[in-house]
Amino acid sequence: MYNAEQTIDECSLFNEAYQNAFGYVNHYTANSIYRNLVREGTINLNEGVTFSEMVEILEIKPIYQPLLKWAMAYLQQLDLLNVNNGRFQRNKTYTFPYPRPVSTNVQASINLINYISLYWLDILRGKKKALSLLFNQEGTILWDTYFNNSHDLYSPHNQWAAEIAVADLPEKATILELGAGYGSASESLLFEHKHQRLNSISNYILTDVSPYLIKPTGKKVTKQFPELSLELKKLNVNQIDLTDTNQTVDLIYAVNVLHCSKDLEYSLRELKELLRPGGQIVISECVRSDYDTRMHQEYIFSLLPDFQEIQTNTSAPCYGFLTANDWENIFRKSGYHHVEMFKNSGEDRGIIIKAN
Repeated sequence: MYNAEQTIDECSLFNEAYQNAFGYVNHYTANSIYRNLVREGTINLNEGVTFSEMVEILEIKPIYQPLLKWAMAYLQQLDLLNVNNGRFQRNKTYTFPYPRPVSTNVQASINLINYISLYWLDILRGKKKALSLLFNQEGTILWDTYFNNSHDLYSPHNQWAAEIAVADLPEKATILELGAGYGSASESLLFEHKHQRLNSISNYILTDVSPYLIKPTGKKVTKQFPELSLELKKLNVNQIDLTDTNQTVDLIYAVNVLHCSKDLEYSLRELKELLRPGGQIVISECVRSDYDTRMHQEYIFSLLPDFQEIQTNTSAPCYGFLTANDWENIFRKSGYHHVEMFKNSGEDRGIIIKAN
């Protein structure tokens, strides 16, 4: 786990242990997909099968065939499958390349992957509804542990954003957090603020699109930080509206939220209007290195309606996650004059953008 006594300069959040753990979850996901495809005994990937044959045998609905295409590309990317004359075949030389992490807690990712894998084929067949499964009681518990600072694949995105966000806060700042969800990003920022003994926060506006999330998250934040002036609001990144209070803010803070926008330029322009002179927006986002690279997170998040397919020139789809360069370019196109981007060391996993 990351030690809050250290700074970004003293500790690499995305260190070798993190990268190895990420690699482990990549391959765990790929092996889960492979087991899904062959578990009924109707698909023989030792002999080989075409994509159209797979669609027919597995009875995949047309609307979900892009998800199957994504899965096959992912298995190729991780060397579980080869393609010969249009036929997918198991790579017989493949071995799982990473040991299970010992010092890095990835169990929340594993639990969510296992849960999705129970129903993935039936979702693609149209027999199960992804949203009903992901947001029932069991699914909600899994999300809570996934978007949590005890989950070492997720918490670095929170901590990194928090350290950068509090660095330039003015005295008695007003902060607007987008998509607070289960509150782990709020927790990171407020603990970091407290740790650095900065000037008091005048008002913290906690928002989410879901009223079912924002109320319990607000209670949790209030319990941890009883001195905080906290305001709860429902806010959709596709329809930015704080006109009921005419509020402007010193900091807009969002961790893995803005990729859900259907029109990023619109959302970013609207958010810019909420910044006071000298105010800043700080976002943290998971990123991909390029659009030929699929990410294990897509196995889960591609089932959600807000994770849209990205229009690329690649043969298989990508969902939700942009490249670092695309994020920087979108901010500039949206009218932000000062855009500072931070990328993690090693393979691309995340970025922070600070802009005004």
